Amino acid sequence: MNNTKWHELLNDIREKMPDINLQYKTFLEKESSDVYWELYGDEEIDGMNLAKIEWLRIKHVRTSSDLVYLL
Repeated sequence: MNNTKWHELLNDIREKMPDINLQYKTFLEKESSDVYWELYGDEEIDGMNLAKIEWLRIKHVRTSSDLVYLL
């Protein structure tokens, strides 16, 4: 993906899910980190050439919900 698409995605994440945990791997890294972090806490991503990102993994967040069973 190019920088524009990455910026659109990251801006949407910041606006709609600011506390979501994620990790990413760049083409320059041999191995990925096994640690997830919040987007606002990442000091490298804003100054990075985002086109170098190979993949982005978003940690699943389960929210509570009311279940209604119909018989």
